[in-house]
Amino acid sequence: RGQDVTDAQFGSAGDGKFQALLQKLTRWSENHTGADPSLAEAIGQLDRSALSNPYTLYPLSTDTEFDAGGPLEQLSALHWAEDEKFPGRDVIFPQGYDALPRWLAQQATDAGVRIELNTVAHRIAHDAAGVRVYTHQGEYAAQALVCTLPLGVLQAGRVVFDPPLPAQHRAAIQKLGVGRVNKVFCHFDTTFWPSAVQYFGYHAPVRGLLAYWLNYRTFSTIPCLVGICSGNAGAAIERMTDAQIQAEVTAALRTMFGSNTPPPKAILCTRWGADPFALGSYSFAAQGSSASDYAQLAQPVSRRLVLAGEHTSASYRATVHGAYLAGLEAARRVA
Repeated sequence: RGQDVTDAQFGSAGDGKFQALLQKLTRWSENHTGADPSLAEAIGQLDRSALSNPYTLYPLSTDTEFDAGGPLEQLSALHWAEDEKFPGRDVIFPQGYDALPRWLAQQATDAGVRIELNTVAHRIAHDAAGVRVYTHQGEYAAQALVCTLPLGVLQAGRVVFDPPLPAQHRAAIQKLGVGRVNKVFCHFDTTFWPSAVQYFGYHAPVRGLLAYWLNYRTFSTIPCLVGICSGNAGAAIERMTDAQIQAEVTAALRTMFGSNTPPPKAILCTRWGADPFALGSYSFAAQGSSASDYAQLAQPVSRRLVLAGEHTSASYRATVHGAYLAGLEAARRVA
């Protein structure tokens, strides 16, 4: 079993130093001129020990990499934290995020909108007269289009635009990063962990690999723990088999809760980077990019074509509410 870290230990040795590092980064970015280094490079210049001290390395992984979406080695040191916090409380959807698209679909259906499922687009043609979307099920014509293809799909060129998107849009698409934050849902027969604790932290031997755990028992009766992998570890876990992931999960939980901890009876890994309709979890300000790239993608391509999604929200990028609000704004622009 691993060694528990007390609030006093983490508060003085960890969070205090981490907050001081964030303040140093803020002052540094306000005065920095020249090229945009990675966040890891900037941290190395300001406090090299922060990248090896477990008390600061842990929040750099579970706070910074998880929240921003990308690895420290790829995040922009100048612009990684330019987004804003949405007012109000964080919430959890106990039955899954599909509650949102199901609700939206019902609103659309009630308004007389036809929804086509299992239809894969491969080409979008647009001109002054309107838009045509070509799919494996046929063609669809419209006066205008709000295109919500994820940033990873746009970067991969899975859908061809005819004519191509403007140069400024194409440049912004390639400059921004797409993270691979992944979750591993672990189902057990019984609850062997403190059921009232919402989150558990684990200082993983590999930064970001199952370092943050969500406890399902605080909002449901399901004996489930969700391990979160961020940064480079989020991409690495996608290359593992389920058996390898189960072994990693079991080793981590036995370090946290003791050698008698049972392996999960079932696991489910999200693997967002391998999903052909996502190709990543959410966007981040990569080295060399800035909030202006998000703002650029929110600009209409033409009177007939507007992009939307979390990658078009400079204020609330990488979030579900950012995607939702960007969709409303795009619809208003089309209208």
